[in-house]
Amino acid sequence: MRSNAAAPAAIVLLVLAGLLVGLGSILQPAVTLPLTLEVGVLGGLSVALLRREQDPATRRWLTRLLVVALVLRIGLALVLHLGLTPYFFAPDAFTYEFYGNQLAEYWRGLAPFPEFLKGRTEIGYYVLNGVFDFLFSESGLALGILNSFAGAATAVMTFYLGRILLGEAAGKAAAVLVAVYPSLVLWSVLNIRDALTTTVVTFCVLTAARGLRGMRPGAVAQILVALGVLATLRDYLALLLAGGLLLGWLLSVRRGRILPTLVMGTAVVVGVAFGAEQFGLLRRVPVEDPLESVENIRRDFQRGGSGYGQEYSTATPEEALRYLPVGVAFFLFGPFPWDQGSALQTATMPEVLLWYLLFPLFLIGVRLALTRGDRASLLVVAVLISILVPYALVESNFGTAYRHRAQILPLFFLFTAVGIRRLWTNWRQTSRSHRSRLRAGGQPSAVR
Repeated sequence: MRSNAAAPAAIVLLVLAGLLVGLGSILQPAVTLPLTLEVGVLGGLSVALLRREQDPATRRWLTRLLVVALVLRIGLALVLHLGLTPYFFAPDAFTYEFYGNQLAEYWRGLAPFPEFLKGRTEIGYYVLNGVFDFLFSESGLALGILNSFAGAATAVMTFYLGRILLGEAAGKAAAVLVAVYPSLVLWSVLNIRDALTTTVVTFCVLTAARGLRGMRPGAVAQILVALGVLATLRDYLALLLAGGLLLGWLLSVRRGRILPTLVMGTAVVVGVAFGAEQFGLLRRVPVEDPLESVENIRRDFQRGGSGYGQEYSTATPEEALRYLPVGVAFFLFGPFPWDQGSALQTATMPEVLLWYLLFPLFLIGVRLALTRGDRASLLVVAVLISILVPYALVESNFGTAYRHRAQILPLFFLFTAVGIRRLWTNWRQTSRSHRSRLRAGGQPSAVR
């Protein structure tokens, strides 16, 4: 079409689009506004942040990664929130939406402040639900969109963290895993706090890894603010992450004594975490003994239909040490293919089998990283262990462990990407050597 003929048609289409958006904002604000206003604002912010990347090739690659991650997530969010039901995968989303609505009603002057939220430290996600309910009349899809962008941002941050650790190729492989891994996609389209939690954890580790080259006051402030935000989502995880970052810093300055520092540091982190439980800093009701706290939390988790470890106890140091290897195995590898107790566990099987294939590559990557002794790699290992050990001690429900494992999957994938790169390099070298031998063996013998 000629430009003078196309212009009126474009104007008419824009007017119709504006009318449809306006009408939808009146009739279905909880659907229309997240898909227009929220996507527009968050999309514009994402583009602005990507423009900070100086290398054009890297910026184009990250843009494609972001688009793929967002298409997967927003598409699934629309299917679940508008076609199926998100509560099948995360029934606790209803709790966030219910109390978020009560908060919105309180802000509108129509109801008192919810009793359930008084005195709670982990109030952040309820407040987010209240804000989106206040703005859009409902919070389910709106927070699904926000979490989708958070999940996509986590993939981008994983790239930068991987590039700091072991090079751009490893960063790209890790970022792709984060962008498309099934559980990370699923948790970032539901109205639950896991996606934001994972984003904040990855941001803190990335900022700390950059700071190892020269920590600046601004970076310290960013980490402290991020830990404060994380405390409003999961207070115990904020404490474990802070301990892991400090332990990683100690490892970076004492690289000649990695194992003793790691063991002692992990013990201190676990002790501080459960000491905080004892004095009521992370719970409203204090307990007499940190190990009793561990045991009580485990028993609470076991009340679900997918509990495990009922035959074990962690009430004494000896029992806790005896259970730790079992708890680590359950946390990392459950739910097991041979022990299917629910439809949700059955639905996780494809990813669980994929995880079993990836985990040996993670071990290869960790070995290579520790052999190099890179300070950033030691930092990530310290954070992983500082979070993994307490989780392994208190988790006793497959569903909870499966979700909590996703919070640190980007850190696992950093080393998994290194293992993938090493496997790929070895395969290429073997193939090249094999082809060379074939060519050498196929040379015709000299004619006398």
